[in-house]
Amino acid sequence: VLWKGAVEGDAIHFIKFEHTLGITVHFPFALHQISMFSLVVGVFLLQGVPGIVLMCTKKYMAAAFKLNEFNFLLGMLERESEASENEL
Repeated sequence: VLWKGAVEGDAIHFIKFEHTLGITVHFPFALHQISMFSLVVGVFLLQGVPGIVLMCTKKYMAAAFKLNEFNFLLGMLERESEASENEL
């Protein structure tokens, strides 16, 4: 929706809070550019890359699975560690 509006020339540059606060918040860039920046930097660089590095080095596997949203594998790792504790 943000990109479609930006392509058509209707980029969002501010948000008005008329009924609650009565203020207008102006953005330094168009909202679709801010969302793309947060996606690339926040999700890919700060979450995906460290998760892949941790998985490749096979260290801190629980953190690696959590960073990469591998919740099923995280659950299996937890179950495996519980099973190994029960065997001792």
